[in-house]
Amino acid sequence: MSSASSFLLLYVKAALSWGFSCRIVPLSKSRLALKAPPPSTLIGALTYPLAKLLNWPEMETINPPVSTANKLRKVIVSAHARLNFSLSESFDINRVYWYYAAKGETRSDAIALEKIYASPLPGKIYPEINLVYIVKQDDNINRILGEKWDQKLLLAGWGITRVGQKESLVIPRKVSLEKAKMHFKGEFETSYYFPARACEPLPAGLYLQENFVDISSIEIGDYAVSKKEPFIIPYSIENFEPISVRVKLSDEGVAFVSEKFVIITLRQWIGR
Repeated sequence: MSSASSFLLLYVKAALSWGFSCRIVPLSKSRLALKAPPPSTLIGALTYPLAKLLNWPEMETINPPVSTANKLRKVIVSAHARLNFSLSESFDINRVYWYYAAKGETRSDAIALEKIYASPLPGKIYPEINLVYIVKQDDNINRILGEKWDQKLLLAGWGITRVGQKESLVIPRKVSLEKAKMHFKGEFETSYYFPARACEPLPAGLYLQENFVDISSIEIGDYAVSKKEPFIIPYSIENFEPISVRVKLSDEGVAFVSEKFVIITLRQWIGR
């Protein structure tokens, strides 16, 4: 079953400078990194240049204040990445200092901060990451982004400077808006990460799994106690390269099929 949709796919192909750092638990002493930038990070990466373009503040002035990235949650209903590089994990030892105001004391400690380093695939000059945002076309998009919203999204894609913490620099190499059709049943092959609930059974073969924050259920910001969603990342840790996996959609899944790629997500996230 397929149908014409009211969705577009914003595609960004970017070169990584060295890799990225996206922390799992921000306050733990041994700070592990996620193997892929989560959807919340991808939306934040797109929001930064868009906020500059539209003169948005960094935080929305509501109580309690939340990130301006929340504006995009009704426009960008799902975000996905393909790891187009060879990854390796490494811990950097850092000295940190903090001040106890009540005691008037300054203390220090050493903590291990994990980072994901990216190397080019064979035949490539630089490591790459491919990002796809599912854009919902309705009244919200005009209300939030205004006229010529498609041009503004393309400009924002070209304006992405980092994916992760501030040192996780990227350079966009290609940006486009792609048409796609929605499929609610069937089997599809994808190389972009997707929520595990979208398929049944789980794919055979090699892949990574990570628990990402479910951005549909929380405000973008503090994720320490937020609901997590298991994601499947099509990547072979044995061969250090991205792969494709064959996915049979579950009753909760939906596939967006364009001429260039297939994106799998959850029906509830797109309001279907």
